[in-house]
Amino acid sequence: DYTKKMLDFKIDLTEASSSLINYFWSDTLSSGNATGAMKIDGTFDQTSLNADLIISNFIYNDISLSNFELYAQLNDLRNNRNGVIKTKFSDGEWNDFFVQSGNGQFLLNNNEIGITSFEVRNNSDFMQLNGSYIPDSLLIIDKFQLAYQNHFLINPSQLILNLSNEKLSISPFELHVDDGVIQGYFETDPFVGQIKFSNVTSDLLSLLKLKGSERIDGSFFGEINFPKDKALNRIKFDFSIKEGYLVDQQFNNLRVDAFYQNGVILIDTLALE
Repeated sequence: DYTKKMLDFKIDLTEASSSLINYFWSDTLSSGNATGAMKIDGTFDQTSLNADLIISNFIYNDISLSNFELYAQLNDLRNNRNGVIKTKFSDGEWNDFFVQSGNGQFLLNNNEIGITSFEVRNNSDFMQLNGSYIPDSLLIIDKFQLAYQNHFLINPSQLILNLSNEKLSISPFELHVDDGVIQGYFETDPFVGQIKFSNVTSDLLSLLKLKGSERIDGSFFGEINFPKDKALNRIKFDFSIKEGYLVDQQFNNLRVDAFYQNGVILIDTLALE
């Protein structure tokens, strides 16, 4: 109704292309065919959307999924977008990680996105989190759990990531990894911070694909410091590995106190007991 500037559309979709989906999407899908129903109503200035869709061959940035289910109730799409979004997805890939199944529920309130729940699974590996996100500003993670290749990580306290001015900073955090603990803080551009670890297994090094990590076995204790003074341009390592092996040589304690600067490692202390 152009005279009253009102909308009231009910649309049934069968294998609709991604170009139609993108008209109502804040970003752009590279691919996808949607089947389901959409209802669009309200004024030209304050439009609401109800959608219940199944999207096959879903591709968005580095995410590809064979099946993506979307349920959305959104109000005031043009201005103060608010409402709820629920998703289910299966059989896909994100970068080099395979996705067997997953689901999420999100609450939109103006520029803030409440992550009520989000879960991704691949056989026995999984990731779960909830929190809130303000785009290009702040990510608060209330609960985070990760199981990957027989290792388990959880946050006992809130994680706060500031994402402003193309710079990432993480407030003091604590993570429990298997039987160990990682604590610290850091910020980027330039990278500054400190990471402490206690009873952290060397098995994690292989997950980071560090060359030569297969020759080290044991539990790490100590810290890594990234200085605030740019002029120093060095990283300080102060750690020990307990009850382990180095190139098949068993030891009770390996102590390392060293600096990394300009591509060179300077060792102050190297003691093997």
